[in-house]
Amino acid sequence: MEAALRQLLSCIDSGRRDAASAAIERLQHACRAAASSSPTRAVEVPSERSLDQLLQHLCQAGGSALATKADFITSLTTNRALLTLLNVRAAADAFLTEGRVAALIDALEALDGCEGGGGGGREGVSEMRLWLLSGNLAAAAQHLSFQRNGPTGGDVDGGGGPINPAQLALAGVISRPAAVRALLRAAHTQLSTELSAGDPLSALEHAFLAADCLQERATPALDNTPSGPSSCAADPYAAARAAWQDADTDWLCEALPPLLAMRLEEARQRQGTGPRAAHASHQQQQQQQQQQQQQQQQQQQQQQQPAHGGTSSGLEENEEEQGAVAALVDGGVYAVPQLLLLAALRPGWRPRLIQEPGILELLSAVAAAPDQGEYSHKALRTLCLLAVSTAPAEHLPGFARAVLEVCDQRPADAWAGLPVLESDGGAVEEVLGCLAGCHDTRVRDRAALALTQLRVGKLHLVQPPSLQQQRRQQQQQQQQQQQQQQQQQQHQHQHQQQQQHQHQHQHQHQQHQLQQQQEDKPGTQQAPSTPATGIARGERPRRACAVCGRTAREGAELRRCAGCGRVTGTRYCSQECCRTDWVVRGHRTVCEAAWRGSA
Repeated sequence: MEAALRQLLSCIDSGRRDAASAAIERLQHACRAAASSSPTRAVEVPSERSLDQLLQHLCQAGGSALATKADFITSLTTNRALLTLLNVRAAADAFLTEGRVAALIDALEALDGCEGGGGGGREGVSEMRLWLLSGNLAAAAQHLSFQRNGPTGGDVDGGGGPINPAQLALAGVISRPAAVRALLRAAHTQLSTELSAGDPLSALEHAFLAADCLQERATPALDNTPSGPSSCAADPYAAARAAWQDADTDWLCEALPPLLAMRLEEARQRQGTGPRAAHASHQQQQQQQQQQQQQQQQQQQQQQQPAHGGTSSGLEENEEEQGAVAALVDGGVYAVPQLLLLAALRPGWRPRLIQEPGILELLSAVAAAPDQGEYSHKALRTLCLLAVSTAPAEHLPGFARAVLEVCDQRPADAWAGLPVLESDGGAVEEVLGCLAGCHDTRVRDRAALALTQLRVGKLHLVQPPSLQQQRRQQQQQQQQQQQQQQQQQQHQHQHQQQQQHQHQHQHQHQQHQLQQQQEDKPGTQQAPSTPATGIARGERPRRACAVCGRTAREGAELRRCAGCGRVTGTRYCSQECCRTDWVVRGHRTVCEAAWRGSA
């Protein structure tokens, strides 16, 4: 692993791209071998010098005036190398130190000063490099989260060993507005250009979760100190409140809602993967592709310019709300964290969210569900924030007023700094009871219905409208396909039967023509007709009708054919049999041949 990494770094320094591709493959092979080895076997990890050189290439950037395509290619190669090393736990532990995590965050802040542009030129390269750096931090945050929640760091609830310095550095992202802006810019770049299928807000959410875990572990320890829990060290969000200015918070409030709507729409499309879902949504995606690209470009331009207290026009703001709310309704349980963020950061959206059909029911069902874990806590917090928009604050339960007070005083804590509530049926019942007595009839009736369903145990999660519509479309498509297949099979069967009848008729017609031609040839003597030969040739008796076979003994008056009777001796019992033989069996041709021969 050390030799492969050194070779790769040497190729990057010398600018040998072809050799760098071979070196990255060698590094991947070495990391796969190390990851698949026995847990008790010691794994050789790269040296500190090599890891520092890799970090230097990862963070090497400069502003938009210095960024080139060669810099992006170098960043792409080093990014692949880091992701490869992070797959090996020992190598990841060696790389993710406090200094290196802080260096990645510093590099993000350095790129935040570059005003990102469209898709081309040096500004576009800067945006792409910013996206790569955010991906590096997201991968590092995921590994640090595993250290906190994995077998060596404690249980899933966050209890266990102390937070290491690298996790502490990751939690410090929330107190650095420039880093948060850079991560949001990278998320917009990822979604607007479809660069990756990963979660664009992964790095930022891991940072806030690390800060939340730090707060949970620091509070019990500081309660036993002489100073008590009043120490500011127990609140990791104090630094964030001191660093974030009003303009920074306003910019975050303006940039976050469209990004969340885009994120939910992207997640909803990824749920419908597979041949059937892809076929069902292909036409709709083609129709909406241009419109979505235009909206994403407008949102990206808006979020790149910090807001200074101003807002967009009423029409644009209304369209933004409609798009975000529609995406949230279709998000199901996965929309609960985004609903919490919007309710905390955008108080003006609270009436619109609680009046939207489906959101109140979703939050109530998730908050009362015992198996939803963190989603239940966030759903109850969101329900408390939305309730204040229709019910007076003094009528709400004490825990709901506490959530509202924290959000109104410290908007920057909305990600994870809200009070932890015990989500159960009783708390949800209290909030729904307040909403059932509010003055808004639309909210009151729905809250009363949800409260009744909760008390009788019938308040359950329902599928989002998008999934219901998608399943209905799939069922309709399956039925249509089955009907089309049945119709095709019936059509093929009928066509085959028609072809068989035509072939039989043509074959009989050809045989009759050959027989008549042989009889009409001049200079040929026909063998005397006997019953045996007539039966062998399939002919009718000479003293019988050529069509129906009736004889004189049976009472038929046989007459020779007027056209060829003297030549062939063909007889008919009636004009109908004569016309039938002329038309159906083609005897007219025989008559014409007889006329030409007699002439």
